[in-house]
Amino acid sequence: MHYRIIHIILLAVALFLAFSASPSIALDVPSQYEQDLLQLINDARENPLIVASSLGMDADRILQNLPDLKDILINGLPPLIFNENLCAAAGAHTQDMLENNYYSHNSLDGRTCDDRIVEKGYDPVVTGESLGMLAFSNFIQPAAAVALIFKNMFRDELDPARTERRNILADDIEEAGIGFGSGTFKIDGSIYNVYLTTCDFAAGTPSVIELELLELINQARENPLAMAESMGLNSDEILGALPELAEILLQGLAPLTFNQNLYSSARNHAVDMINNSYYSITSMDGREVQDRVRENGYDPAQAGEAIRMLVTAGENDYSSEAARICFEKLFRQELSPLCMSRKILNPVFKEVGSSFITVPAGENMGQDRWCSEYNISMLVCDFGLSAADIGLPYLKGRVYTDWDGNGIYSFGEGKGGTGLQIQGPETAFNVYTNPAGGFLAQLETGVNYRIIPLTEGALEERQIEMGTENRSMDFIITPKFQ
Repeated sequence: MHYRIIHIILLAVALFLAFSASPSIALDVPSQYEQDLLQLINDARENPLIVASSLGMDADRILQNLPDLKDILINGLPPLIFNENLCAAAGAHTQDMLENNYYSHNSLDGRTCDDRIVEKGYDPVVTGESLGMLAFSNFIQPAAAVALIFKNMFRDELDPARTERRNILADDIEEAGIGFGSGTFKIDGSIYNVYLTTCDFAAGTPSVIELELLELINQARENPLAMAESMGLNSDEILGALPELAEILLQGLAPLTFNQNLYSSARNHAVDMINNSYYSITSMDGREVQDRVRENGYDPAQAGEAIRMLVTAGENDYSSEAARICFEKLFRQELSPLCMSRKILNPVFKEVGSSFITVPAGENMGQDRWCSEYNISMLVCDFGLSAADIGLPYLKGRVYTDWDGNGIYSFGEGKGGTGLQIQGPETAFNVYTNPAGGFLAQLETGVNYRIIPLTEGALEERQIEMGTENRSMDFIITPKFQ
């Protein structure tokens, strides 16, 4: 750990720590102090040198010491958007550190910031976490503590000797959540009053279309025959043609959870195929999916990949329709008796990352094989079972309005931003659906939970007992005109 220690107001001591990790607080609405800290962070992102100067730092020296950050320091970055899920993760971590007297990005049970972010329903591609502590013997106003914590946090980001990830000045994050709390803390054998802060940063959550594809893949696993019927296929014919898959087709499979490393692998492969005008699960340099997922930080016990490409003409953006067609082609292939390697209906896999890219006509970078007058859409799905798969099961679900009345989730039906309270015998926390209507929560095996929608009247609460496998749950809103 890296601590910055300063002395303030008689016996007051301030400690600071910043690293990389995840999202924030146990309460749904940020406190005024959390809002104030987020505003200070955003001020620093938008005008780094002005804010640094206001803190007594030399702007010219900063530019000289940090040439790699010159563009960001001069032009600034967009402000971060508050995210409820990140807020819940940050707040829970702050409370846990206060209750158990530790100060670390890793929870005492070994969870990382990434784990905590995913537990609160956020599907991250990029994460970052900064921790701040102000310990004091004499009373300090919380507003003053916020200012001091931010000052140390930003000074540390501008330290040329810093080796940890920068979070305030990171150009690859878009959202943040903050957990600010107070209590007592034992430091070097002495008890201090403390203000403790967790700042969780994240971005790169897949596009809405990619999130919708995740929900479609899981519905195809959970209820293969219903998905097939929605595509105009006959269930009896499928069962007759695939007797070896009868159990899976009738009972379904556990849902997959999103994995950011698999997503990065899938996206990089999609971009590579488009840029270099080829279409294959084998890269041009001979790498296979196992090689690519390892390069992106995933340690697979098993891995697999499914790809689909669609070429269309016209000037309109048909991204959603193209994604639907690609997915249906993928699933139809899995239901073919000739399919030799199934991915969606493979019970071994537990995680997935799906990337969908559409390149409009005229923008295709590789033109040796593809004519640039056509739109190119590429779907790449990387599936995996981690070699270290020993975690708790997940509840994966959806909240959606069944506009087409077919009883399953379709593109455009997800209801984002819906709050759900998950109540167990000894715990309760909230999660919020992503823009595609999906939610995720890691829960204890063998425990009964109540899932209570926070939107009154629209949805009824549900109950579920978690086993050892991931479980799924849908909250379906019936349109008033039906």
